Amino acid sequence: MNLSAQSSPPGLAEQGPELEGFLQLSLDLFCVASPDGFFRWLSPRWSELLGWSIEELCAEPFVEFVHPLDREATLAEMSKLGAGELTLHFANRYRCRDGSYVWLEWNARPHGRHVYASARDVTALREKARERERRARLLELAEELAHVGHWRVDLEAETVFWSDEVYRIHGRPPGSFVPTLAEGVEAYHPEDREAVWEAVAAAVERGEPFDIVRRLVRGDGTTRYIRSVGRPESGEGGRVSAIFGVFQDVTEAHELQERLLQSERMASVGTLAGGVAHEINNPLAFVVANLEVIEEELGELEGSGDTRDLIQAVREARAGAARVRRIVRGLKSFSRVEAPKTEPVNVAHVLKSAIDMAHNEIRHRATLIREVSAMPRVVGDDQRLVQAVLNLLVNAAQALPEGGAHEGRITIRAGAVPGGVSIEVSDNGCGMSPEVCRRAMEPFFTTRAVGLGSGLGLSIAHGIVESLGGRIEIDSKEGGGTTVKIWLPAVEVEDSRSGAPEERAAKLRVLVVDDEEFVREAVRRLLRKVASVVAVEGGSAALSLLRADAEFDVVLCDLMMPRMSGMELEREISRRHPSLAERMVFISGGAFSEGAARFLDETDRPVLEKPFDGGALRELVADVARGG
Repeated sequence: MNLSAQSSPPGLAEQGPELEGFLQLSLDLFCVASPDGFFRWLSPRWSELLGWSIEELCAEPFVEFVHPLDREATLAEMSKLGAGELTLHFANRYRCRDGSYVWLEWNARPHGRHVYASARDVTALREKARERERRARLLELAEELAHVGHWRVDLEAETVFWSDEVYRIHGRPPGSFVPTLAEGVEAYHPEDREAVWEAVAAAVERGEPFDIVRRLVRGDGTTRYIRSVGRPESGEGGRVSAIFGVFQDVTEAHELQERLLQSERMASVGTLAGGVAHEINNPLAFVVANLEVIEEELGELEGSGDTRDLIQAVREARAGAARVRRIVRGLKSFSRVEAPKTEPVNVAHVLKSAIDMAHNEIRHRATLIREVSAMPRVVGDDQRLVQAVLNLLVNAAQALPEGGAHEGRITIRAGAVPGGVSIEVSDNGCGMSPEVCRRAMEPFFTTRAVGLGSGLGLSIAHGIVESLGGRIEIDSKEGGGTTVKIWLPAVEVEDSRSGAPEERAAKLRVLVVDDEEFVREAVRRLLRKVASVVAVEGGSAALSLLRADAEFDVVLCDLMMPRMSGMELEREISRRHPSLAERMVFISGGAFSEGAARFLDETDRPVLEKPFDGGALRELVADVARGG
């Protein structure tokens, strides 16, 4: 279709063939419309784009070709043109012959009784823009979900761009201010700013990328750990012209990593503690046993003044040994390879023991208030629970000034709760800050002066309680005192242990297997009145003896021995002398290997921990001998 096929539009007929040639080559669409809403003239490009003939386009009101959703806006724009206003960059959709639509962008002006207009196909541009918007929205959504934003520092223009998520990570509304590089760095924790500036300087001066994790102080004053990754962009001459990067809140990941590192540190401490406990318990066992024997022998002599002094000296030595034993047991609580006992425990007895032991620590600092009601037994280890409660009482006392017993108060509460027992230890001391409270259960963390606290008390209590399936929480406020709460699961049991131990008419025969000579001799002395003891140094010697004589009532066997362990000996005795294996008792100074811990956890053989007292040893031997 050329111009000659249409009536010439006003003002154009006189322009001649030059204009016709120009219109045929142009990619834009030109038209003239009349006030009645019809096209009066169209350039050839209209037919090429829409698929309609020029005659078809001019036969109907042009609004019929407009997308229904765009008609109202189109008619409004025509009204403005009728009032003499210009149209600039107005867009609507026109229907093609195949049913599809194209976007046209219009510029138009009224002239006399006609409107002269040009239009351009912007479908592809709008699709690209829409795709860019879609991608930008998806990026924004992804950043919001992942807590990752992006930023760019233009060094030449001296401008900084933050995505919306970067604003949110800072705790600021998106677009609330135009950031600068200095403001971005100053938002970091004062102790971390220098490191951030150094990273930026290295990127600008030497083109070095960076990947750092530092603390950011948000607008609300809270602190978050932020990972910032930056990559330099080179401009003319190879100089760094900009830095592009991402900004990510990694607080949760950082805290998880810290907890994992803490677990690793605790595991290392546990391994060390298990080894130390074993090495101390072996000599401590024969020291305690021999002191008990000496006290018994001296007690059978008529009491002269000298004898009484000796007995008192021995008792003091035993008290000192008992103190060492408690310390060692506290260290063993860190061992992650030694499983605790899980027996029914009378909580009232645990509390009484812990209170008695803490008496001297408390009496000069506070008045102790007890609020203890009836409660079921719990699943636990009585010795470890005493240690846990004792540590809480001592910590509470140390939060109060010495000599202030008339003002200081420590309250211990205990009673039944759903599913278990609750124990609370409260003080009216100085309390703890949120930061100190958060770290209070870390091993070796203490706010006390060097030499006045080990930093193990709460950590030991935490390890003990959690190992027994319980929970421990701290509620503290600076100047408002501290409350430590323990929950332990209950167990329903019937106490069948009644009556006195059955007396035996004859001495028992006991085989003792231990690599420590002093332990063997101490056991022999403790059992000399109730048993005939045969002692050998190790597993090989025990097997050689049993080949000739296996008539023993009980076998007392050390768990951890060189060459052949107690576990290996038990397997051999089970194979060769099955009935005797049922009467084995293991003596343990600490299971500091995973294999030993697993064995103790799975075996149904009795275990006697070093150091032990004579009464417990004799009672256990008698019980095993009679099949108990």
